[in-house]
Amino acid sequence: MLKKLTPPFVLLLLTSTAGYAAQESSLSDDIVNQALSCADLVDKIRDSDCIAPVADFLKGGNLSLGATMGAFSVNLKVKNEKTVVGKMGGENSWAPHYSINTRPRHFDGSNFGYDYSFTYEQSATTSQVITRGGKDKAIDLGTYAIGSIIATQVNLFYSIGANDDSPAKYFTLAIGVGLGYGSVKGNTYLTEDETNTVCYDAATKYHEGTGSIEAVSQSCKKTAYDLWGLGGSGRVMINYRNNAYNFRFELTNVNLGAAAKLVTGKSDYDLSPSSFSFTAAYLFDVF
Repeated sequence: MLKKLTPPFVLLLLTSTAGYAAQESSLSDDIVNQALSCADLVDKIRDSDCIAPVADFLKGGNLSLGATMGAFSVNLKVKNEKTVVGKMGGENSWAPHYSINTRPRHFDGSNFGYDYSFTYEQSATTSQVITRGGKDKAIDLGTYAIGSIIATQVNLFYSIGANDDSPAKYFTLAIGVGLGYGSVKGNTYLTEDETNTVCYDAATKYHEGTGSIEAVSQSCKKTAYDLWGLGGSGRVMINYRNNAYNFRFELTNVNLGAAAKLVTGKSDYDLSPSSFSFTAAYLFDVF
């Protein structure tokens, strides 16, 4: 009955579709049966021709994930002068830490060597600092400052145990210098500007404990900034690995002053942002 009612080209289409579906089902089963584990997939990628140009650079590299605790400060200065008119800082804050590190390379089989890191650092503060008589006092005026930098870093190290018969168990001490793209964003009341006597007196009274936050915020000029440019960083690192456990600890100083000075040509102020932090991270082998 179906052959009498159905045109020949429709029967041909139905037959072809059924055959294709059966073939597709068989192919899907083959793909599932031949699926690679994550470890096997990484091995395939590592050995493939497409990654060959950078394989030596990536082999032995790792991903560093951790947390950073540090202090971030920003000083606003009258342009082309050393007079500070506003300060941010005075508190410690937490931030996530990310970096990608290349394989360590030793000099002629010695314990000395070098590697490269690609890092992201971020610091922030919501405290403004009033300084009188050489003493700082933090105040919450609703102001803030955020600094971040993405940098390429060269690290020189001395390692004990990484270049012997037990390469998965070692201790390393390193120093690094980085250069990259930095940004600084925030706003600040100019509480240190002695030319604005009403503001300066209000901030002095608060510092002495006789004034109020409202008097400071109402009397002082507020300036905003959103700057970017070159930034630099330096750090001291300790890396300890014992087979599967791989930890790194860092003391880092990030200076974004170059970033600020590059882009404040149209401003009345120069910025001197910087941070000092401690980082604890775990290193995951990538390739």
